[in-house]
Amino acid sequence: MSTETGFSGARLAVSGFAWVFSGTVAARAVGLAGQIAVGWFLGPEDFGVYALALGISTLVSALRNGGIVQILIRRGREFDALAGPATRFAFAFDLAGAAVLLLIATPQLLRGGPLGLILAGIALSMPLGTLGAIWRARLTVDRSFGRVAIMDLGGAVCWQTAVVGLAAAGAGAASFALPPLLQALFETVAGSRLVDPGHRDALSRIGPRHAGRTLLREAKWVMLSSAAIALAVSGDYFAVALLADTATAGIYLFAFQIVAALGSTVNNAVAAVLPTLLTSVETERDRQQSAYVRTLTALLLVVVPATLGLVLVAPALVHVTWGGRWDAAAPVVAILAACLPAWTLVGLGRAVYDARGSWRSRFVLLALYGAGGMTSAACGALLGGTASVAACVAAFYLVFAAGTLVAVNRHLAVAQRRVWPTVVTVVVVHLLAFFACAEISAFSLWEQWSLARSMLGLAAFALTAVLVNMVFFRTPWQEISSVLLRRRWS
Repeated sequence: MSTETGFSGARLAVSGFAWVFSGTVAARAVGLAGQIAVGWFLGPEDFGVYALALGISTLVSALRNGGIVQILIRRGREFDALAGPATRFAFAFDLAGAAVLLLIATPQLLRGGPLGLILAGIALSMPLGTLGAIWRARLTVDRSFGRVAIMDLGGAVCWQTAVVGLAAAGAGAASFALPPLLQALFETVAGSRLVDPGHRDALSRIGPRHAGRTLLREAKWVMLSSAAIALAVSGDYFAVALLADTATAGIYLFAFQIVAALGSTVNNAVAAVLPTLLTSVETERDRQQSAYVRTLTALLLVVVPATLGLVLVAPALVHVTWGGRWDAAAPVVAILAACLPAWTLVGLGRAVYDARGSWRSRFVLLALYGAGGMTSAACGALLGGTASVAACVAAFYLVFAAGTLVAVNRHLAVAQRRVWPTVVTVVVVHLLAFFACAEISAFSLWEQWSLARSMLGLAAFALTAVLVNMVFFRTPWQEISSVLLRRRWS
């Protein structure tokens, strides 16, 4: 196998990742700008109500599109044949989910509180966003990652514009009711414009006989996995909201969203690019393994130093950005930053199972992930304080991520010794650089909350990280940069 052939899979991973990463960075920048604005208009109590709404809607959200999106991506060559029955299948599940959630929301609506409005907004967004999910799957199959990025960015703009506008108008926690509807509507309309007309026509086809039953049999594990994902995403909010007061839940949610916005930047790109890549080389085990190992290395080289940089500057940035209003969330952000590399490894494992069609293994992974996250958050809430919750959650995710990496290596028949030395080296050398630079900033004359002090530590860490990467990881960075610059790897 030639060098060009051997590296083509990893080239596609990095170039596709760069497209989606760029779009997601823009979308998360919009989201962060929105959260900065909302943080001035809403308080912990408002975010606490939103956390409770997310927790209540968690399991119902598992019905969203019946898990059909992952199956369509997995069976990309049959997309046009399956699009019609798949769309009807997805819409039926979205309607069912909306009905269940509206039933739960009705008592709250009758009481007139904001919780019922938020639940109703989430419910109605489900059927409204069905076609948007189908269009996104089509673009992913076509590897039109730039268009996927456009959908992400536009959806983020719609969501944040709505929530900031309503919060500024004094809507309080009810500000979170309208954004899901506007985002779903935008993604449906934009997706229909971005997908080629020939593929849009496929939705009206009847499809092969018994396609619905076939999809249902295959989708059951995906739907169960979706429930686990929903539990992982918002189960900890629910646990904190149930076991602690509303303000504590609001502070935790506020901090978690800051960190999650950064984590999803990488994870969305992995989820969009890697399954399609690994599926395309499924019959070539060596190329599949190579693409996986190289993608893992590239992700760690980006995420680990970014995580440590966030820990250095998070407290001061939170203090300065919100003028002290959210200082209680600052240490929570710093602790939860440790989740970023863990989330990346779990996202990588999920993408591998997606690509291999290992739906049962995917479900087991995500079920343990969601249940463990919720349980660890509950333990932290019982211990008392948002810092305890963040510490328990971060510890769980780090341990779980290590186990996930072992399991995925075995699933792909990749030798552990081919992966773990790189992982350990990346983490250890960057941690050493981090602690050295943290001590440098600690000796400065600026106070703890000073942005200047944090920036001094960050600048020292960035310089040290560059030197570390030049010494230990020159070859991976050369490969990554050559792909991004569209040069052939040597």
